[in-house]
Amino acid sequence: MGIYGMVGIGKTTLAKALYNQLLLGSYTGTSFLANVREISGTTNGLVSLQQQLISDVLKSKKKVNVHHVDQGTKLIEARIYEHKQFESLVGPFAPGSVVIITTRDEEILDTIDVETRYRYRVNELDDAESLALFTRHAFGNDKPNNT
Repeated sequence: MGIYGMVGIGKTTLAKALYNQLLLGSYTGTSFLANVREISGTTNGLVSLQQQLISDVLKSKKKVNVHHVDQGTKLIEARIYEHKQFESLVGPFAPGSVVIITTRDEEILDTIDVETRYRYRVNELDDAESLALFTRHAFGNDKPNNT
């Protein structure tokens, strides 16, 4: 599934809500990797993402130590997926897997072959929708009090 839209519109918040309400507890192994672009651009960022994925999916109490990306890839292959599933993960994801990707650029979803029917654009709220959302969370109703 691909969720796309402008910066700050709430794509990650929506993805996290979907993950928490629909996926968490429905699968044997789950992981929510936030800020992948930012983290992968840091020193050892990909390694830390691999460590998190392995730890989350295996629900391991021991910290998984990954020293470099190739080692992390091999650990994921050996410990999480059977070889056929791993090959599927490298191309399309393993059968039965649910992956939610957020991006600013819909073309990224083209690149990784996300079907059009699984793409969702998050639009900006208009003034009335913004006010209703704010007042619902701030005051518990959709319309501001006139007092």
